Amino acid sequence: MDLDSAPASVETDASDDNDDCPVVAAVPDFSAQETEINAVRDMLGRYTYLTLLDFRTTPLNEFDRSQALAFPTLFPIGATEYTLPRMRFVTYKHYARHLMKHESGRFARHPRFRYVVFNTIMRHRASKSSGFYVRRFADRPEISLNQ
Repeated sequence: MDLDSAPASVETDASDDNDDCPVVAAVPDFSAQETEINAVRDMLGRYTYLTLLDFRTTPLNEFDRSQALAFPTLFPIGATEYTLPRMRFVTYKHYARHLMKHESGRFARHPRFRYVVFNTIMRHRASKSSGFYVRRFADRPEISLNQ
């Protein structure tokens, strides 16, 4: 094949041309969109305010240990939630251990559940330890950082 030669001409039949199909080019009309945006803004009003929720004076319990709402796939009906009343007292640690060893394995396989349980146990342990420290050193004068 000779690369310096001109390309071969392609002959076309007049019957191959689609004269029936119109050639269309579109240029977006941004002014039409601006009027639509302005119409929507006028309908909604210029100033929209968000209403705040009512303020509660009762603090939320950080150690509620209710995970049924956070993990609806693990607690589909909420019947095994820790905060429900039981016939005998079960510690959260034993409750979590039982869930992790559940026969279905869904609690152990969940990607985040074990971390939430561990975080809850550690925060509760830290809270109890800080209370012990405060009770033990309540009668001492101010403690500096160097002590």
